[in-house]
Amino acid sequence: MLIDLQWDFLETGGRLPVPAADAERVIAVANRMIAHAQKAGWTMIWIKNEFRWTQWMGNFSRRFAAMKGSRGAEIDPRIQCSTDFPMVVKCCADGFSNARLEAVLKDLAPERIVALGLMTDECVQETAKGAISRGYRVEVIEDGVASMTEADHQKGLANLRECGAALRRSEELLTIIGILPSQGVL
Repeated sequence: MLIDLQWDFLETGGRLPVPAADAERVIAVANRMIAHAQKAGWTMIWIKNEFRWTQWMGNFSRRFAAMKGSRGAEIDPRIQCSTDFPMVVKCCADGFSNARLEAVLKDLAPERIVALGLMTDECVQETAKGAISRGYRVEVIEDGVASMTEADHQKGLANLRECGAALRRSEELLTIIGILPSQGVL
């Protein structure tokens, strides 16, 4: 699952960006994992925020990031992957708030879900919890997630461990799973 790899969160000129070094790291890891997933025949699922203009309180606190129809809501163009894969649009932290995610996963019946993206302590954490509560095995790519602050990132990693997600660095995950077809969803 490619979570919230959007312009407003990854671009230094975005409305709610992670630190530039973290953005570059997440983009590099995402592109490496995408290349693996394509070779292995995995299905990639895009999950992204598109906030409605009527969500005025939340929009104010988010600095109007990822507004529906805005450039900031688009997938960052440095991510090297087609958006022809399933796209799940949400307007809150948990990707399962859109029933389409559960329907897509039910059809795919993956052995594992591999997740990366933004923000560790919010959307990655809540979507991983949602998947685990539905019986999925979730592996979060530790070097493929980030938050706005290091404290929030560390809090998110601790919460992910606590809820049962496996945290692995991208190199470790690729070594463990190798290039095996149809064994996962990214």
